[in-house]
Amino acid sequence: MLESKNMDIDMDIEKLGTKDHPIILTKKITERALLKKHMPTSETPDFARFSKNSEYLHHVLNIIAAKEINADEIKLALFLYELYCFEKISEIELIDITLSIDNQQENPSPKYIYAKSPALEKVKKYLKPKTSFFHMLKKENIILDAPEQIHMYLTKLHDLGLLTLTTVPYGNDIPNVDAKCQGTRYAFIELNRGVINVKINRRWGMQKQEKNQTNSKEKNIGESQSIAGNAKAILKSRKK
Repeated sequence: MLESKNMDIDMDIEKLGTKDHPIILTKKITERALLKKHMPTSETPDFARFSKNSEYLHHVLNIIAAKEINADEIKLALFLYELYCFEKISEIELIDITLSIDNQQENPSPKYIYAKSPALEKVKKYLKPKTSFFHMLKKENIILDAPEQIHMYLTKLHDLGLLTLTTVPYGNDIPNVDAKCQGTRYAFIELNRGVINVKINRRWGMQKQEKNQTNSKEKNIGESQSIAGNAKAILKSRKK
């Protein structure tokens, strides 16, 4: 589970996410096992650093070509990027990852969660969502096979470098958190802009395959040279 670095601070967990003790957002440049596995030569999940293509909006191909991603995770990723492309969500968004339909009847206290970038001193406040992410999906008729796995799906998308995830500790939340959400209710998500404007669909696993092919080619050349050398040596000895 991806948790805020504030978890290391010796304080009451209920104070996290306040103005004095904001959530520290996860760094974009961080260790991501699946990205390292399927794009081994990429030192960073910031795809915007790759050479840009003259075209635009590559997120569909980039997402569906990603490795180890299931249908539910593809739906989530495409939904988030479509919202981002049409500016319905901001660069960093706070979402409710429970399975509740509508939170308007609840009385969250406080109404805001404070967070900051690990590299900046400025603290920003985020209004707690009135509706859950699950409700947003349902409203658009996007049905998940296992909606209770939303948290795990977002973690997978983080691990692939498609987004950066920071979960909010349980103690920050109002009572009666859904048990299926593994101790968290809210999460910050930051989408990777490079997924939209850089064509990376052919990069997934390509470097690893090319390396293997190169090694195989070098091995074949070495074996051929060795065989040729032995043949010359045999012919030379016969002439004597």
